[in-house]
Formats: sequence, C-alpha cells, structure tokens
Amino acid sequence: MKKETAEQISEYIEYLLNNSSAEKPMWNKELVREGKPNKWNYIDGCMITALLSLYEMTGRERYFEFAKDFVDYFVQEDGTIRTYNIISTTSIRQATCSISMTGQEIKSTSWRSIT
Repeated sequence: MKKETAEQISEYIEYLLNNSSAEKPMWNKELVREGKPNKWNYIDGCMITALLSLYEMTGRERYFEFAKDFVDYFVQEDGTIRTYNIISTTSIRQATCSISMTGQEIKSTSWRSIT
C-alpha cells in the first residue's frame, strides 16, 4: 500500500473515532441525524472487528481502547446485552473473542461472561 493511501486511511479512522461514541457512531449517520438511540447492530460489530484487526496490525492502543469501550457500553455487568437480539449476540461475541485473543486483560465481568 502506498504511504499516501495508508495516511489517508489512518486520518479517516481518526476522524471516525474522534467523532463517534457507542451512542452515536459516525458510521451510522442516518441514526445520528434522526436522533434515534443506537442499538448494537451488525455494522457496529463489523466496525469494531475492523478496529481490532487494525490494532493487531499497528499496535495502536487507541483502536483497542475504543473497541473495548464501545462494546462495554452494550454489555452489562451481569453479561446481558443492552438492545439484545440474536444478531447482536453474534457480533458482540466476535468482537469480544477478538479482544480476548489480543492477550489484553479484560477488566469487567461483562466481558468474561459472554466470551
């Protein structure tokens, strides 16, 4: 990959992270514009999994921490998932398994209960 392309991708990822939260992810602009609350969805799972892959490739803690905080917003201390549905469970499980595989300590009990 050309250095210029890699820099553009990195800048775009930073833009997304700087302007996103679990409540209002930039990759779901329609939701944000309509003022509706975010529910964990397949696209969130894809984006968080992509961030974890970027973390594995680059070692940038920011990617890991954003993914962890994002998932922590949806997974309750008792292991239940806010805005639960079967697709949500699958995509959260994928993201938490990816985080577990990084060797990072998982601090909240909510992470341990679904992985």
